[in-house]
Amino acid sequence: MKITRRQLRRIISEALPSHLQKHFRKDGSSIHEPEWEDVTPDGYGPDNMPKLKLADLVRAVDYEGDGRGGGFKPIVGKQIGTVIEIDEDPDYPTQYTVLFPDGTTIMDDLGPPGEQRFQLVNENKTKLPPTDKTIRMHMSQFKTSDDPYDVAVEIGEEYGWSQKQIEKAEKLIRSKYIR
Repeated sequence: MKITRRQLRRIISEALPSHLQKHFRKDGSSIHEPEWEDVTPDGYGPDNMPKLKLADLVRAVDYEGDGRGGGFKPIVGKQIGTVIEIDEDPDYPTQYTVLFPDGTTIMDDLGPPGEQRFQLVNENKTKLPPTDKTIRMHMSQFKTSDDPYDVAVEIGEEYGWSQKQIEKAEKLIRSKYIR
């Protein structure tokens, strides 16, 4: 024999002590509206978090302690990496995948304010010339069947390369990545 939701609520309300019964209706539902209070500390909400974009240049930040559980200080990495993937999930912090010139990758979120895991590099992208190092950071986005010139143009748009620099990049791409 099954009981209905209404019957279940009535059983529960009858089992409640008299001083708690005043908080429920006859059908067992609460007479109080739920009260929500935002307890998010300042600087931690989704509106306050900085956002990185694809192809942003960043340095990894690590934290080094004194070995006795205190005195953590940020150590900024020397290599400049490129954000190559962004994984946005509404239930978790946004994850960023960063590719460094030596081929290593890091996937992490930005971390709470004051404990950032990536530092945005304020260097202008136009300063990066079309070198193997610059091009290698972008090649995971392309297929071997893509036209080397089109690939060079797309990468060059991000860095503001001239026509001469795009042609140099095309030669590099054709010789090392796409034949």
